[in-house]
Amino acid sequence: MTDGIKKRITKLEARRQGDQIPVFCEEESEVPDTIDLMIASGELAEADRVLCVYWLDCEGPNAVTDAELRSFLAQCDAEEKQVEPDGASAPVSGRAD
Repeated sequence: MTDGIKKRITKLEARRQGDQIPVFCEEESEVPDTIDLMIASGELAEADRVLCVYWLDCEGPNAVTDAELRSFLAQCDAEEKQVEPDGASAPVSGRAD
């Protein structure tokens, strides 16, 4: 490997570790599709793709703090409660066994 390539790799690795962009989605396997959607909607530039990581794997200054994680989980719980139908624990049919 040439010195120029080594320097470029070192710069990219340093940038990636310090400037990671957390991508919020339920499963890590959804990250590539989520990044595609974010680029298509203009939230990210194509050049930012290499900086994107699954939000739980993010390290450095952009890593999710414990407080942010608690807030995110509370928001998810609130959204799930809004989606649940009333009487979710009620029997589905009126049939008696």
